[in-house]
Amino acid sequence: MLREMKKVSLFLTALAVDLRMGEPPGLWHPVVWMGKAITLLERFAPVDSAKERRAYGVGMVAAMVALSSFLPRLLNVFKGVLFPAKLLGAILFLKSTFAVKALWDAAEEVRYCLDNGNAVGAREALHKLVSREVKDLTEVQVAAAAVESVAENLSDSFIAPLLYYRVAGLPGAMAYRAVNTLDAMIGYHGIIYEDLGKASAKFDDLLNYVPSRLSALLIIVASIFTSDDFIGGARAAKEYHDKTESPNAGWPMSAMAGAIGADLEKPGYYVLGGTGAQPDSGSITKALRIAGMAAGIGVMCYLASEVMVRGRKG
Repeated sequence: MLREMKKVSLFLTALAVDLRMGEPPGLWHPVVWMGKAITLLERFAPVDSAKERRAYGVGMVAAMVALSSFLPRLLNVFKGVLFPAKLLGAILFLKSTFAVKALWDAAEEVRYCLDNGNAVGAREALHKLVSREVKDLTEVQVAAAAVESVAENLSDSFIAPLLYYRVAGLPGAMAYRAVNTLDAMIGYHGIIYEDLGKASAKFDDLLNYVPSRLSALLIIVASIFTSDDFIGGARAAKEYHDKTESPNAGWPMSAMAGAIGADLEKPGYYVLGGTGAQPDSGSITKALRIAGMAAGIGVMCYLASEVMVRGRKG
């Protein structure tokens, strides 16, 4: 029972730190450390053979999962009077696996710029949320991209790490974040990473299979409480989840499109929602409201699951 109480307390503290302070400086950010380790490993990747690059990519995944899941275990050296250092380290590690405040702040900046007719500022703010080229996006497309990012990152930056924390503790959450970071850096990004990033992309798809679908469900349920279109969210998730290149991202994105009642389009790739309505700054506000409720429901489900475990053990 004491173990579960410590686990819950650690999560609630890390979440409170995130909501209050956001991201730590790069020097103290474990995900930045992961990025540097990935860059270092990439320098030694074979160049001539596609087969060797694919094999090396598998090794990169294994190495980063092992390293990231081992890091929290190093905190066990801090005992006695050094216990506060162990506690602070655990909070830092867990907080780094999710980024709620950073997501909300970036989306709000896009919304604010659109509301004030600052299309250039909105595009610049969108750079914090997406990796696509934004300079030629219309205001409608900027709003759509922001909503998509809110929905997808609800899964990637909160629900998924929370789920793996529930299943495998801090090492599990850290391992998930390492794989997600690998995918963001080398997973299927053009010809150069077609072979090296294959394992990272595939493993990230596997790890996000359940969280993405759970996030879509949470968005639909949340839209009931926010008085948005939960029926539209369920319909869109069913009909449009497979329209994106990613086998996972389409679930929360299409559910959000239906719930807010606006189509989300990435020109030349997909249109999600089937509502015929165009998103605007108000759509971002709706998406944040729904995502916030969905995250809250996710937290309640997590806490309830821990209570159930304690009850069985007690």
